[in-house]
Amino acid sequence: MSWTQRYKKQGCAAAKDVNFSNIATIAKLKVPMAAISTFTRKVASAKAPFDVFVEEDSSAGKGRIVVKKIPPADITIEWEDRSGGGAETAKSVLKVKAELSSLAITNNTYLKQILAEKEKVKNLKETIKGIEGAVANIPVEDAVQRIGEARNALQKVDADGKEVQGKHDGWYLAGPRGGINPILKKFGIDPKDLEQNDANAFAKALHEMSAAANEVRKVYDVDIHAAAAALITRLNNLESTITKSGRAALAEIRKTVADEVAKLRIQAEKNIVEMKVEKTRNLMDQLKDPNSQAYKRLKANPSTIKVEMESNKVRVNNIPKFLELVNKQASRVKKGVPPEFARDFMIAKQFEDLDKLAEQNTKALNDARNLLAQCDQDLTEFAKTIGG
Repeated sequence: MSWTQRYKKQGCAAAKDVNFSNIATIAKLKVPMAAISTFTRKVASAKAPFDVFVEEDSSAGKGRIVVKKIPPADITIEWEDRSGGGAETAKSVLKVKAELSSLAITNNTYLKQILAEKEKVKNLKETIKGIEGAVANIPVEDAVQRIGEARNALQKVDADGKEVQGKHDGWYLAGPRGGINPILKKFGIDPKDLEQNDANAFAKALHEMSAAANEVRKVYDVDIHAAAAALITRLNNLESTITKSGRAALAEIRKTVADEVAKLRIQAEKNIVEMKVEKTRNLMDQLKDPNSQAYKRLKANPSTIKVEMESNKVRVNNIPKFLELVNKQASRVKKGVPPEFARDFMIAKQFEDLDKLAEQNTKALNDARNLLAQCDQDLTEFAKTIGG
């Protein structure tokens, strides 16, 4: 059993010193009249001050009065109320746990589905390596056909992965993303009636679901969509080398790489926009100014301090994905250029641009991570200054 203290009264001289009405209204625990009568009778002859504790085991729907410092031994008066509010709450808590377990199973099912699509991309990468090794020894028509089949397969995997990610996103936003309160409401539980260990367990379960949900999005964005796009570019480069003259193929590959550099530059810029660096700096500055809008807003509604910190957390959690979307993709683009063309001076310059983009992306995101951490510290200190 797991007993939780709901009420205590020390130094009692008589039964009347314990206000059972307050226990019912404040501690939200109704002590049955039979238990009160037993308690009153057993402490009637007490000759020394005694301590009274009222405890509850919500999961079992049980309660007890424990009287200590009363010779010759402690007194325990236990009851079981399967129809009372505590028992009903306990039953509802079990339903919430079952609901969270069901949601976690659904969440992990989507994760398994998206990982299966990722595995298909990895297998197609090996297929492409096989095509690259075979093109010198098979007719051009056969090579082009195999390239086309691989390209179509990549496009299908990308579309299938997008469908899984889209379904998951819709489900998650309509469900677990709303937090625990809608689930508690569904089963008629007031958040104030939750045991702390149950509240902590629910928060942990939702945090784990959030991590799994973020992984679904990351796997699609980085390991399916971006990876498939890079492999399709690699196939296009290979097709150019076997269907065009050397000069025409070189011109085509130069253009392809230039396009990829431009895409990654846009992605790197988008990454920083998503970090909201200027907004964060502005908030930090306003926390120091009692006349600023942010200072007044947060002081008037201290609960929004946690909202700001949660927003920071979301952005920090996106940083690993944003690092991979540029850094890993830069590496993929370089590997997609046939070795005999990588020595071209223009392509070599484009490779340098890719390396520089990856370096700048890493620095900018690490700087943003540090800034967000400092912002959280500032918000924590601000909460202390206003008594939040």
